[in-house]
Amino acid sequence: MVYAAKRPGLKEQKQPKKKSREFRKYPELEEPGEKVQIDVKEVPYNCLRGAVLRDRKHLYQWTAIDECTRIRFVYGFDEHTPENSVKFLKMLVKVFPFKIKTIQM
Repeated sequence: MVYAAKRPGLKEQKQPKKKSREFRKYPELEEPGEKVQIDVKEVPYNCLRGAVLRDRKHLYQWTAIDECTRIRFVYGFDEHTPENSVKFLKMLVKVFPFKIKTIQM
C-alpha cells in the first residue's frame, strides 16, 4: 500500500490505485474482403499542390482499407457528393483483387 506523506495535523490517506486498462481482443479476420473500412476527409490546404492549390479548390480523399490484408485504395474528388461515393465504390470493386463482403463507413 502506498501512503501519502505525513504532514503535521493530517491523517494518513490511502492513494487510490489506477485501474489497468483491459486488453480488448478483436476477432481476427481470416478472409480478405470480409470487412473493408471506408473513410472520407477533406485534404488540408497545406497538403495541396499545383493547380488545386492555385485555384483555391477543395479536395476530398476517399480511402478504403481491407481489415485482413491491409490493402488500401485512395482516390480524390473535387466535391463531397453521394455520386462521387458511388463512383469510388465502383472503382473499388474493380481494383480490389477479391470480393468485398462487408463495408464499414
